[in-house]
Amino acid sequence: MTITAADFWVPKEEIDPWGSRVVDVIDRARLTAPVSAPDSEHSDLDVAMALMDLVRDDFQLSGTSGDSRISDGDMRLAVRALERTSARAGHDFCPPFRDHAVWKASWIRKGASGAGGWQARRDLVGNPLRRAIRGDDGRAGPGTRVHPPRGGLRP
Repeated sequence: MTITAADFWVPKEEIDPWGSRVVDVIDRARLTAPVSAPDSEHSDLDVAMALMDLVRDDFQLSGTSGDSRISDGDMRLAVRALERTSARAGHDFCPPFRDHAVWKASWIRKGASGAGGWQARRDLVGNPLRRAIRGDDGRAGPGTRVHPPRGGLRP
């Protein structure tokens, strides 16, 4: 069974004066669990890849539309979980952005606003994450471990 970014969301019913609807909200328990211990069903590398997708997708959303699905507090938690699972899998990875506020300040400081800013912001958020997956030389494919993990991976 594979874990994906979608596994960090749970459906929740919202009720308002016009009726009810089901929306996806972040599963804080699922997001918190890998910070303190490995997942019993998935390798740390698989969890890290799912978290990387979750983090990247929400940073791209906030950088292109101004919206985000994950609050700054939950994003900091997601980044912490990504760092821990990556480290346990043998890949020390520290994303350059901890939350949406830091992400926005970074892309403004790097001149990725205004004309052409949408693609520049996608590159800013995607490149560090891509390098973490492929390695600095960019030769390995997605999901390939570039460096052997320290202490091995759990089965």
